[in-house]
Amino acid sequence: MKTKYLNLFWAVLATVILIYEFSDGKQHSIAIFGQQFKVWYLTIIWSIVAIKNYYSFYFKLKSELITQK
Repeated sequence: MKTKYLNLFWAVLATVILIYEFSDGKQHSIAIFGQQFKVWYLTIIWSIVAIKNYYSFYFKLKSELITQK
């Protein structure tokens, strides 16, 4: 699998997680490996993951189209 599609997968996954976090609204913290994290920290992390991967996917696709011309 090419890395551009892996970037797209992670971007879509992060978007789905963000939509779930904002639509649920009932949970204020989450426990990961015994550590309590506020949901806002995870929201920021998943937002960064989504933006980075959409950006990488777009520019890899754009550079591939340029090289095909």
